[in-house]
Amino acid sequence: MSVEQVQTILRETPHRLVALTAVATPAQSRAAPEPGEWSATEVLAHLRSCADMWGQAIEAIVAGDHPTVRAINPTTWIESTDYRELEFRPSLKVFTR
Repeated sequence: MSVEQVQTILRETPHRLVALTAVATPAQSRAAPEPGEWSATEVLAHLRSCADMWGQAIEAIVAGDHPTVRAINPTTWIESTDYRELEFRPSLKVFTR
């Protein structure tokens, strides 16, 4: 993918999530579609965790010539957050901002 394509995806993702979940109830947001699959709330928690980790790395890369970026796996990071327990809509608003 080109840089422009990635930027477009990053910019559009929150708005696509809003559209895709517009009519979902809180219970539907927490329900996995199939056993072993993630619920919308879990997908959002993962995306927020990735945004935290990769966003910090991107900021460091843009700000410095030879930045030291501390590698933290988003899966590890999510354990230190409450993202999976948050209500879907307020969490999506934060992610969208």
